[in-house]
Amino acid sequence: MYQLDVKFAFLNGELEEKVYVNQPPRFEIKGKEEYVYKLDKALYGLKQAPRAWNKKIDSFLVQQGFLKCVTEHGIYCRNTTNKLIICLYVDDMIVTGNNEEEMKDFKKSMMKKFEMSYLGNLTYFLGIEFEMNSQGVLIHQRKYAQDVLKRFNMLNCKPISTPVDTGVKLSLANDEKEVNPTLFKQIVGSLRYLCHTRPNIAYGVGLISRYMVKPTTSHLVAAKRILRYVMGTSNYGIQYSKNQSVGYSDSDWSGDKDDRKSTAAYVFMIGNAAFHGVLRKNQWLPYLLVRQSTL
Repeated sequence: MYQLDVKFAFLNGELEEKVYVNQPPRFEIKGKEEYVYKLDKALYGLKQAPRAWNKKIDSFLVQQGFLKCVTEHGIYCRNTTNKLIICLYVDDMIVTGNNEEEMKDFKKSMMKKFEMSYLGNLTYFLGIEFEMNSQGVLIHQRKYAQDVLKRFNMLNCKPISTPVDTGVKLSLANDEKEVNPTLFKQIVGSLRYLCHTRPNIAYGVGLISRYMVKPTTSHLVAAKRILRYVMGTSNYGIQYSKNQSVGYSDSDWSGDKDDRKSTAAYVFMIGNAAFHGVLRKNQWLPYLLVRQSTL
């Protein structure tokens, strides 16, 4: 996997509307101070700039034979003799495939069209770290986890062995003291992003996410317990390797004390790595394979 970065990406966007801007302060043309510039391309700061850049890179990739994924618009695939897959996030790009020469040819075509920075093998992307090893690729968020703990003053907390206390049942209907909702939302949001490489905290994070409107002391204690668990397991990650896959599912029927909704989850293991999801609804559609899931 290789990583590319487009320099000054928004400056490549072509505008469909007529946009005029004032002359920059102290750079006005003498005798024509009342004149304005008409833009031919987008500038940083324009509301149209992100859209114009997206159309530009999308049309270029389509011309190169790529098809956009219908469910994840940042993924492009090209099925020729060899498969080539691109992950695009604004101006950052990950390229992977099963043919080294085809990836190099694509890199050359990108550098010919845009001013690019070649960042080499993928090591860090959107807070997720990648380490290549003999078994495959290990992804983790060690630095991000440490930043989260530092942000919420939990770097010196005592680690704990489980993210959620056994049998815990949180509820909106209690007479406890309310806590700062902004702080609580910040903790939940930070933990939700950590779930990308830490599926073992997904249940706990989903549990506390239900109480962001009016959090109380017990909800904050549950959130800090997850942070204490992260403190002792910040080095954990997911190892992706080539192996046979298997699926598991589990459910907690009518487990919510407030609305009696059920919580269900599924986990698919590919090698030793996990893809997971959580469903919360009044009715549960059974899986073909039902088994207690352990992560």
